[in-house]
Amino acid sequence: MSIGEILATARVESGLSIEDVSRETRIRGGLILAIEKDNFTPCGGDVYARGHIRSIAAIVGVDPRPLIAEFDRIHGGVPQPVENPAPTFDPHVAEQAERKRPNWAAAMAVALLVICVIAGFQLVARSSGTNKPSTLSGPTRSSSPAPTQRPTAAPTPAPSNAVAILPQTGVHVRVRLVGSRSWLHVTGSSGQVLFQGILSKGAQRDFADARRIRMTLGNAGAVELIVNGHDLGVAGGDGKVIQENFGPASTSGSAG
Repeated sequence: MSIGEILATARVESGLSIEDVSRETRIRGGLILAIEKDNFTPCGGDVYARGHIRSIAAIVGVDPRPLIAEFDRIHGGVPQPVENPAPTFDPHVAEQAERKRPNWAAAMAVALLVICVIAGFQLVARSSGTNKPSTLSGPTRSSSPAPTQRPTAAPTPAPSNAVAILPQTGVHVRVRLVGSRSWLHVTGSSGQVLFQGILSKGAQRDFADARRIRMTLGNAGAVELIVNGHDLGVAGGDGKVIQENFGPASTSGSAG
């Protein structure tokens, strides 16, 4: 089978459409269809073709290394050493993220204005109280001493290796890197991308959605999953590319 036939067969067996792969990889559907027909001319060069092959293979669950080797054998090129596919930069997503950033300058200005207003009211109140004549006569009653408050003991911190208790609604997935590193792609129930990138050993990410979380792991042996409070352990073997779907009732891998 050719490179395109392998990718097309794996996509169909995974139950994915051209639109599904396009949404996950951000590669145009027409370009994906051309690659499945072994037409790499629209890719714009061998470097881009290799990158598209890696991205599509990661989504449909195929090892990209033999495909890249076959591509270089046919086209006479030498692949660049890329261990994991880099996340695709989308200017539209970057612009939306920039808009969502809080305006700290405006927030500080509003806070300063509120502080000045409160200080002005307090100053006026103190001045009014000083100018009023005293109308009290007779001996002044001594105020009873305030009851002594016993110091409350500080809460005992939870052990560093304890699993945090997540809310009980929806689906909640914790990803913990216990191996070297892994590429990770996570989407929610409405298709929005919750995360896409490479995590190194020791990194930890929490994801939540009302109905469903879908993720693709580039190196399952380096990833430990905790789903809805259940520790599933390592997701798979070293170097394996897997896909997982989790819902509110999921307590194991690929439960849907």
